Amino acid sequence: MKRKISIVIYMLIITSCMYLFSGCFFEININNKDTENTEENKTNEVNVESVERKEGKVNINDKSSYYFIINGQKYTTESFVKDIEIAGFKQDSNAAQTDIQKGSYSLNGGFFKDSTTGSTIFSVIPINNTDEAVKCADANIGGFRLEEYYYKDYQGKIEINEGITIGSTLDELIEVFGDPTEKDMRDGYDNLGMLYKYKVGMFQYFEFEIDKETNKVKVISWRCFQNQ
Repeated sequence: MKRKISIVIYMLIITSCMYLFSGCFFEININNKDTENTEENKTNEVNVESVERKEGKVNINDKSSYYFIINGQKYTTESFVKDIEIAGFKQDSNAAQTDIQKGSYSLNGGFFKDSTTGSTIFSVIPINNTDEAVKCADANIGGFRLEEYYYKDYQGKIEINEGITIGSTLDELIEVFGDPTEKDMRDGYDNLGMLYKYKVGMFQYFEFEIDKETNKVKVISWRCFQNQ
């Protein structure tokens, strides 16, 4: 009888331990999913919010600061993805007709090609701010990304606040945006530039990649999700 009781107690202990370990594993997964930076990235990342930072001309907390300009035509978070075609760009027809559910966004449906050359130049993040599903082309613009690799052969001009564009100097960037809230120097990665972040939250920030040799902007991106 004592042997049976011991076995039952032993099994209960094993079951409890398994439950605890499985619960911890689930919590770690959730936390990792919600965390933007890995432990590896954090080793090179400097958070400068704790020190007094130089303010720039741009108020990163103001959602009206999030926009881009193509040859003089301005696009904001209130603009629709389909509006960009006015500037001579074309969104993939399949992507344009893809449904985006309410409160959702797409990371692969916002690439735009030059209508003349057919080359991809930049991308946006379509976001659905309505209460029903909409086509990607009818979604609002929730983000923007411009890279030197794609932009270098474009004959027009694409810029953001105060004329900041690919090739702007680090000094020009600091003058417009001030000191970053976070810096990732990416030491040990020769193919990656320094990352300057101007962060309000997970869904509202500017990010600039700076070439380590020239100190010039090589990647520009921002996000501003109105419903987040």
